[in-house]
Amino acid sequence: QLFALAEIKSGIRLVVLNARTGRLEWSQQLVDLERSVQQDPTRRLAGATPSLADGILVCPTSAGAVVAVDTTRHSLLWAYKYPQRNDSHSSQWLRIRVFQGRASSNSPSSDHWVDPRVTLANGRVLLTPVASDQLHCLSLTDGSVLWTAPRDHDLLLACAHRDNVILVGTETLRARRLVDGSAAWQKPIQLPSNGRPSGRGYYSGDFYYL
Repeated sequence: QLFALAEIKSGIRLVVLNARTGRLEWSQQLVDLERSVQQDPTRRLAGATPSLADGILVCPTSAGAVVAVDTTRHSLLWAYKYPQRNDSHSSQWLRIRVFQGRASSNSPSSDHWVDPRVTLANGRVLLTPVASDQLHCLSLTDGSVLWTAPRDHDLLLACAHRDNVILVGTETLRARRLVDGSAAWQKPIQLPSNGRPSGRGYYSGDFYYL
């Protein structure tokens, strides 16, 4: 099966397709929308990719909520609504402008999460919504909040390695404990001088390539 999120008639739906033929097998309404994706550049550019574990599909809508679906019973399992930032940057985070003959980014690259994909690890759901200034950790089974932590200067959640969550920042890598969100390393790992993250890294075994 192929799971995808689609905006249809002012709502976001989970659509489940036959991966071989592309035929629609079933769908489920997730959230209703106040604004279409054409009127919401933050949501349009953020994207929304579902993640699956233990028969539970976690769907980040990029519209202020995350919804979990039981793929066996074809039913909603839980929903989590997170507080959103309310600032002028949220609708302009990828706008590019030309200044004095040079193209320069008007996006506050360190002012928000840059990857809203959901990470599932050890029965936990780790969320980094673009419109939120926190890292959210929920229970996979019922969506209850286990802990939250401030984003600080983090850009994306690299991976969950053993009992730690690895976070990539503008100049550092650091880790939080999966169990409670507390700092796992004594101090962050500094990136090379004048180095900045470019794209998303690759996690393999005991290594993370950035």
